[in-house]
Amino acid sequence: MKKNLLWIFLSFVISFVDQLSKIFITKLFIYKKILIINSFLNLFLIYNYKKIIFNLICEKIYLQQNILIIINIFIFFLVIYFFKIFIKEYIFCYGLSFFLGGAIGNFIDYVLYNYVIDFFDIHINCLHWFIFNISDSSIFIGIIIITLDKFKKYKIF
Repeated sequence: MKKNLLWIFLSFVISFVDQLSKIFITKLFIYKKILIINSFLNLFLIYNYKKIIFNLICEKIYLQQNILIIINIFIFFLVIYFFKIFIKEYIFCYGLSFFLGGAIGNFIDYVLYNYVIDFFDIHINCLHWFIFNISDSSIFIGIIIITLDKFKKYKIF
C-alpha cells in the first residue's frame, strides 16, 4: 500500500508542477502572447477550447464535461488498479505515474476553466509542432516509459 501511495504522490507532484507552470505562464503573458526562447522553442500562450471528444464535435458543453469527468474518473481508478497489480514493476509504475499526473493536470484545467492552457511551441523554421504543456509532456513520457518497459519485458527489442 505504501508503494501505491508513492506512485500516486508522484502523480500529484507532476500535476501540481503543471498547474504552477500554467499560473506562471498566464501571469507572464498578461500583455503579450509569445516569447521567443531560442531558434526552436517559443512560449506561446493559447487557451485550448476544444469542444471535441474522440474527434466528435459535441455541441452541448455540459454533456462533454460530464463525459470527460466520467472518463477521467475511470482512468484514475484503472491506473490505481494497475498500481496494485504491477506493484513490483517499478519502471512500469513510474510510467503510470507520469501518465496519471498529466491526465490529472489537464483534467483540472477542463473542470476549472473548460479549456486547457498550452504554451510550449517547438518548431523548425516554419514547421511547428502542436502547442503543448507539461501535462501533455508527462502523458507522452509515461506512455513511452510503459511501452519501452513492456517491449523490454517481452523482448521485442
